[in-house]
Amino acid sequence: MESYSGFNYGNAEEAQLSEEKLAEMNQKLEQEEAKTCIVYRNGRIIHEYYKHASLRNELQIVNSVTKSVLSLVTGIAADKGFIASTETLLSEYFPELSDDMDGKGNITLKQVLTMTTGIDLPGNKEMLQSEDWLKFIWSRSLRNEPGTKMHYSSADSHILSAVIRKAAGKDASEIAEEYLFSPLGIKDFQWKRDPAGLPVGGWGLKLRSIDMLKIGILALNHGKWKERKLVSERWMGDAVKPHAPSKAPGQHYGYHWWISKSPGGNLPSFFYAAGRGGQYIFIVPEYDLITVFTGNYSGEKESIRPYQLFIQHILRTVKE
Repeated sequence: MESYSGFNYGNAEEAQLSEEKLAEMNQKLEQEEAKTCIVYRNGRIIHEYYKHASLRNELQIVNSVTKSVLSLVTGIAADKGFIASTETLLSEYFPELSDDMDGKGNITLKQVLTMTTGIDLPGNKEMLQSEDWLKFIWSRSLRNEPGTKMHYSSADSHILSAVIRKAAGKDASEIAEEYLFSPLGIKDFQWKRDPAGLPVGGWGLKLRSIDMLKIGILALNHGKWKERKLVSERWMGDAVKPHAPSKAPGQHYGYHWWISKSPGGNLPSFFYAAGRGGQYIFIVPEYDLITVFTGNYSGEKESIRPYQLFIQHILRTVKE
C-alpha cells in the first residue's frame, strides 16, 4: 500500500502494540459501520484500516470533530490578539445582548468554550429550520445559571463561530485555512455554512482521515507542527483541561475537547475530539499515541463503538 507522503511508518511490534488485537479490531470494523482507522505512535503510523481503498483520500464528514477544530481556530484568534480574554463578555461582541432579560450578555467566552452557558437548545431541528440561527439562539431561555452546568450543545459552538468573525473580521474557515490548514498541508477541506454565511460551529467540516491525524499530532505536540508553533502551548494546555464534568461517567469537557480521566482507574487519561456517527481523534500524551476513526454509525449508542474498540484493542494493549 502506498504510504502518505511525509509520514514515517512502523509496525505494531516496535510500537509495543498488540498485532493480534489490531487484527481482531480490523475484523470487527469490517463487520460494522466503520470507514477508516489510523493508529499512530512514537512518530510513526503503525496501523491503517480502510473499508474501501477510495476512502484513503476521500473527504470524511467529521460532524462534531468540527468543534475541536474550532477550538484551535479560537486559540489562533486569541494568540493573534483578536480575542483579548476568555473572560470577555458576549455583550462585548453582541451589544444587543446588553438588554437581554436572561443576562446572556454576561456570559463569558470561557463559558461558551466549556458549554456552560446554560442556553436551552435541546436539539438542532428548530435552529436548522430558522433563517437566522444566531437570532434563534438568542431567543432561547436559560435552563440554569451560566457557569454552573455543562450541557452539550451546538448552540454554544455556533456562538463561538460568530464571536470569531466579530473579533477577527474573518470567519473561522478563513482563519483555519490561512493559519491552521495551510501550514499542516491540508489543501482539501469543506466547511458548511448557515443561511447567513457563517461557518457552522458545531458540525459541517469535511476532512480526510490523514488530515484528522495531523490535527491530532498538532494537539499532542502542544500546538506545534514540525518545529512551527501554530497554536500557543498555553491555549492547548487550557483547552484540554477538564473544566466541566459531563453527564457521561468519567468524561469531562475542556475548550470544545473531551477529556477521559483514567478509564477503569488503571489506564492513562486522554483527550479527544468526537463526532456523531463514529468520528474520533483520540490523543494519549502519556503513550505518545493517536488514533483516528471515521464511520457511518447510526444513533448515539452505536456512535461510541470506536471509543470502545479504542479502549479494548489499542489503549489496553500498550506496553510501556
